[in-house]
Amino acid sequence: MNLRRLGALSALAVACSVTSGALAEPAVRVASAKHGAIRVSAVTVPPSVSERTRTMLRDAVEQRLSEIAPVVARGGYSASVALLQLRRYIGPDSDEPRTVCIVDLALHDANGVIVGSVRGRASAVAVTPQEVLDAAARSAVSRVPEAMRMVTEATPPRAYARR
Repeated sequence: MNLRRLGALSALAVACSVTSGALAEPAVRVASAKHGAIRVSAVTVPPSVSERTRTMLRDAVEQRLSEIAPVVARGGYSASVALLQLRRYIGPDSDEPRTVCIVDLALHDANGVIVGSVRGRASAVAVTPQEVLDAAARSAVSRVPEAMRMVTEATPPRAYARR
């Protein structure tokens, strides 16, 4: 086999692997990459949280952000997501475990400067962690349009007179 044929075969193999990787990604990721949508730049979770839970959180936030894309149709913004709390406990008044989740979204402009922060919380009895993550993501993202409105309506600082 000559080098030209080997190069063509390896290019074909790379193209096939990239295509299969793109098809393996959830459709949510494609939807959130639309022009004007706020993209998720990073997801931070405590060390005790699994990679699967981190991925579920990213997917939930990306899905919710893609749903509000027409409302906040401004390009160049991103959000970093932090899972502040995901825990289960049994309260003194009940024998059923309650799951609590708190998510923080830091909104960044095109230069990476934090321009706002919103939080979402969810608490429920007898649900899966994914359902609580989704509810907390929905709660946080529901506050994004108001935060973006405040960012865009904020007046720039006044220039001081030059000498």
